[in-house]
Amino acid sequence: MSDLLDDTFFLPAQTEIDRAVNYPYDAPDTAFVFENGRLRSLDDAAILFDRTAVLSVGSNRAPVQLRRKFGDDAIIPVTPAILHDCDIVHAAQLGYYGAVPCTAFPAAGCEVLPGCRLWSLTVDAATNHRAAALASRKVPAKKNGRGAASRGA
Repeated sequence: MSDLLDDTFFLPAQTEIDRAVNYPYDAPDTAFVFENGRLRSLDDAAILFDRTAVLSVGSNRAPVQLRRKFGDDAIIPVTPAILHDCDIVHAAQLGYYGAVPCTAFPAAGCEVLPGCRLWSLTVDAATNHRAAALASRKVPAKKNGRGAASRGA
């Protein structure tokens, strides 16, 4: 794999203010691999074997976000994806640092293309376990008084 020339552009140091102001963060326009804290072009599809595709929306494909979530030891190929019969919409909540997150929502006949910040991460088993652990640390579901679970504070 060859180095991408703009590592420093896509992997800047960020303060909490930078996270809010620069959201959803810069990312390469082509498939790439985040590998050991560096960016490389994806030159060999063999790296995708024995991995699980995970839909990535918004900032989640940005190298700076991959580093924050998975650390510099991760090896994560990122490829374009097309989502059928769903759309990407704003979630009805704010991130703790002020960003408005997005989510997938069913929409028959709709296609979301890679240019709309939809990409696929392919993760190995260890990275998948780290992602599950991160998700479990988010705000837990709680009862809303009517017996149904809800998210939020």
